[in-house]
Amino acid sequence: MLERSLGIVYTLHLKLTILYNTIIMLTSLIPALKNWQDSLKTAYVRGLVLVSCSNSKVQLLKKNLNVSGIDFKEVPLSTLDSQKSSHPVSQLLGREFENIFFDARVTFDTNLFGAISGTLVGGGCLFLCLPEDILNEYFCFINQKNNQTPQNQTKNNNYQVLRRLLQQGMGKYCTAIISEDNYLFKSTRFTKFVDSGQQYQEQNQVIEKIQRVATGHANRPLVISADRGRGKSAAAGIAAARLLIKKTYSIIVTAPNFENLNTVFEHLILTLKHQCDSSDYFTSDRSSFKRGIQLENGSELKFVPVDVLIATKPETNLLIIDEAAAIPVHILEKLTRQHNRVVFSTTTHGYEGNGKGFNIRFKQKLVKLKPQTRFVQMTNPIRWSVNDELEKMSFEALLLNAQLHPVTFKHTSKKCIDNKQLKFVVHKKAELSFNDTLLKQIFTLLTHAHYQTRPADLEQMLSNTNLTVCSLSNTNNQVVAVALINQEGSFPPKLCQKIYNGEQRLKGDLLAQSLIIHHGQENAGKYKYFRIMRIAVHPHLQSNSIGCSLLQHLDELATARAVDFIGASFAADSQVTKFWLKSKYSVIRFGGSKDSSSGYYSSEAIKGLTPSAQLLQNHLISRFHESLFHKIHGELSELSCDIIKHLLHYQFQPLEKLSDNDISELNLFCNGKRGYSSIDWLLKRLLSQHLYHEDIYNLSSKVNYSFLIDFSIKQRPMKEIVRTYNFIGSKLVITKLREFTKVLLTDSNSSGY
Repeated sequence: MLERSLGIVYTLHLKLTILYNTIIMLTSLIPALKNWQDSLKTAYVRGLVLVSCSNSKVQLLKKNLNVSGIDFKEVPLSTLDSQKSSHPVSQLLGREFENIFFDARVTFDTNLFGAISGTLVGGGCLFLCLPEDILNEYFCFINQKNNQTPQNQTKNNNYQVLRRLLQQGMGKYCTAIISEDNYLFKSTRFTKFVDSGQQYQEQNQVIEKIQRVATGHANRPLVISADRGRGKSAAAGIAAARLLIKKTYSIIVTAPNFENLNTVFEHLILTLKHQCDSSDYFTSDRSSFKRGIQLENGSELKFVPVDVLIATKPETNLLIIDEAAAIPVHILEKLTRQHNRVVFSTTTHGYEGNGKGFNIRFKQKLVKLKPQTRFVQMTNPIRWSVNDELEKMSFEALLLNAQLHPVTFKHTSKKCIDNKQLKFVVHKKAELSFNDTLLKQIFTLLTHAHYQTRPADLEQMLSNTNLTVCSLSNTNNQVVAVALINQEGSFPPKLCQKIYNGEQRLKGDLLAQSLIIHHGQENAGKYKYFRIMRIAVHPHLQSNSIGCSLLQHLDELATARAVDFIGASFAADSQVTKFWLKSKYSVIRFGGSKDSSSGYYSSEAIKGLTPSAQLLQNHLISRFHESLFHKIHGELSELSCDIIKHLLHYQFQPLEKLSDNDISELNLFCNGKRGYSSIDWLLKRLLSQHLYHEDIYNLSSKVNYSFLIDFSIKQRPMKEIVRTYNFIGSKLVITKLREFTKVLLTDSNSSGY
C-alpha cells in the first residue's frame, strides 16, 4: 500500500513539474514570439517556426497564442494530416491564412507543403512540427562548418526534401526554433516594408486585360499564370466587380472547389462596396455567394460547378476559371469550345491537382482552338514582400525554380548526335542528395517533359529504395535524358491469390497487379518487373533517337538484374503510343476512362525479357486484341484513330488474307456496282492487311486513315462521320470511301500481300 501511495505521489509530482516547466516556458515564449512576429509584419515577410515538443505542449502553445491576442487563423491539423494521402490539395488553392500549423512528425507531404506554404500571408508564421531527431540534425547543420552534411545523420530516410528545406533555412532571419525546453528567435530586425504601390501596377494591367476579354473581340481567351501570392485571384474579383458596375453583365466563375474562390469573392465584394452607393446587396456570409450576386442594374455573377457547366452549357458574357490547372485537361477543352469569352487563371508551379498538365498539354490545344489566345505572367508578389525568405527556401528545397538550360556538345551538332558518346549512369541516392547540380538537371528535365511531375516525385527520387534514377549525359556532364524505374513484383503465391480475389491491394506495384486484376493472370505477380515511371529527353535534342538509346540501356540493366518484364504506364496520345510500339513494347491495356491530367486514356505496355515472360506477353496481346475491338464500340469509342493505326501497323497480326473473289468484290464496290453493306467486312480486312504491311506514313497524303478507321473499324454512325469530316451528305461519304478503297487495292496489288 505504501509503495502504491509513493508511486502515485511521484507520478503527480512529475506531472506538476512538467506543467510548471511548460507554463514557465510559455510565459516567456509567447511575448518573445509575438515580438518576433511583429517584426515580420513590419517587413511584410513570413516566418518559419520549427517546433519539436510533446503534443500536449503543441496544443497548449496554440491555445496560448489565441489567448495572447495573436490573429491565429489555424488550419485544423486533421485537414493537414500528412497520413491522409487522399487529401485533395486543390481545396487549399485560392485561400489565405495568417498562421499555419503543419504536422510533419509522422511524414512530410511535399505536395501539401508546396500548396499550403503559398497560402500564408505576409507577417504570418508557418509552424512546422518536426520529429526530435530531425530537429537535432538541424542543430548539427547550424553548428557545423561550411554547412556540410553531418556524419551522424539519422537513419530515417523519408525526410529528404524536409532536410533540404531545413538546410535552406540555416542562418535565415525568418527561421525560428521552439524545442521541448527552449526557443530561439533571431534578434536582428527586418527591413521595414515600404508600400509604394508599385507591386500593384502589374495587377492593374491584368485587371484591364480581364475586362478586355468581356468587352473586346470574342474568341480571345486570356491565360493568367503566376506563382502563389501574385494577386491573380484578387485581380479576377476586382475585374468582375468593375464589369458588373459598368454595364449589365452576366459573369460565371468556376473552380475545382467553391473554397478556391474565397479570394475572388473577397475582392469582388470589397470593390462593389467601395464603388456602389449601397451595400445592402452584399453579405459577409460566404455560403450565400453560391446563390449568386445581383446588382440593381441587372448584372449578376454566380458560381457554377465545373460539372454543371459541362452539362447545362449556360450562356454568359464572361467565364472566369480560377485554379484552372487543377481541372482535367479534357474538361478545360470542352469549356473552351462552349464559351467564346474565357479567362483561365492558374498557378505556375506543379503542385496543383493535375501537375503540369495545364502548361504542357492544355496550352498547346488552346492555341489550336483559339489562335488569338493571350498569355500574361504575373511575377511581383502581393501577398508578401519581395524580400520574403520563405518562398525562396521552399522553391529551392522543392526545386520549383529550377531552370532548363541548353545542352552543348563538343565537335558535333545537336542535330547529328552520336549516341555512343552518351554515358549511361545509374544514380545512387547519396549522389542525388549531395550533388545539387545533378539533381536540378534531372528534376528540371522531368518537370518540363511530364505533366504529372510533382514535388512528391522529388521525395521519391531521394528516399524510395525501389525507385532507380538513370540518365544519359554528354561529355560535358550535362544530362540529356533521364528515366525513373520502379522495381515491382516478386510476390509470394499467397499474396498473388489475395490480390486476384480482391482481398488486398499494394501501393506502387502497378504492372504486376494490373496483370493479375485486369488480365486474370494470378501467377503474374511472381515475375520481377521494371516499370518506367518517367522517361524524358531534353526538348532541344528530341528526334535524335536518344530516347530509344536510353531504352536499350534500360533493357540491358533489366536483363543484368534478372528482370522478367520491363514496361510502362502512360497517357496514350498518338506520338507517345507510337514511341513505345516502335521500341518493341506491346500495348496490353487501355483504361476505361480518360486521365484527368492529360485528357487521354491511360495505357500500359510491356516487353518480355525471359522466355516464360514472352509466352505470357503473347497471350496478353491476343487477349488485348479481342478486348479492344469489342470495347472500341463502347467505353473506348473516343480512342484516337491514329493510335488504332499504330497498333495495326506495329503490333497486331493482320486479319485473314483476301481471296481473289474478295478482291473482285471490292473492285466492284469501287466501280459503284456493289453497296457498302456487301463488302464492309472485306474492307476491314483490306485495311488491316494494308496497315500491317505498308509504310503507311508515305501514303497519308492519298488516304485519310482516320476516316477509314472511323467508318470501317470503329463503325461510327453516318451522321457522326458527316459532321466530323465536314461532308455535305452521306452520298459523298460513300464516294470518298470508294476512292480510298481503290487506292488500298492498287497498293496491295503492287505489294503482293
